[in-house]
Amino acid sequence: MVLIAIEPTDPERREELWNRMLAVGARLTEDYLPEAVFEERHFTETGKEIARVYVKREGVNIHNKETWREAMVFLNEAMGKMEVFWEDFKEVIQDDEWYEYTEMI
Repeated sequence: MVLIAIEPTDPERREELWNRMLAVGARLTEDYLPEAVFEERHFTETGKEIARVYVKREGVNIHNKETWREAMVFLNEAMGKMEVFWEDFKEVIQDDEWYEYTEMI
């Protein structure tokens, strides 16, 4: 999975950043990653609520030698496209506090 996670604990701040992401979301799916999934409310394994945009390849695992190559190709391509999208639109999405709340994985 390759994702951008929006993680502020303040729900209003998370919503503000999420709305910025949605404002350019069509560009992400039209020009970079058509399979991107937008999930406004996701709970992590630790119970933290986040918003996220992600792409995922089912049936592959980097720890399985049978699917390792396919997983690595997917990760390389998806990360590259997500990074280009970020560079193209980060000025629309982020602000001075963005890095406190967000991570790209």
